[in-house]
Amino acid sequence: MSEAAQARNTMFGKDPYAIPLEDYDVSQRQLYRSDTVWGFFDRLRKEDPVHYCRNSEFGPYWSITRFDDIMEVEGNPEKRKKQQKTEGSEPDQPGGIFLPGLHQHRGAG
Repeated sequence: MSEAAQARNTMFGKDPYAIPLEDYDVSQRQLYRSDTVWGFFDRLRKEDPVHYCRNSEFGPYWSITRFDDIMEVEGNPEKRKKQQKTEGSEPDQPGGIFLPGLHQHRGAG
């Protein structure tokens, strides 16, 4: 694996609890190729169910990991569009969508 590829796969081969949540990037391909991504998603569901990844190979993104939260986001596309037009993205999160109630990290449940 090239040095650049290794830098992008910083979570591969590591314990999900050995990596700070702010460093989580579940878009890393090797996690899927090795079928080791599931422990990372389990931790996100428990500790950070609406997770913002600032740095990834694909740019910043949100991981919404619990069913009810996914249904809330996916079930309200008009609410998201309206909110984007009126509120825009948060300044430190380019392209992010602020969803009241989901943006504040919910406790496990």
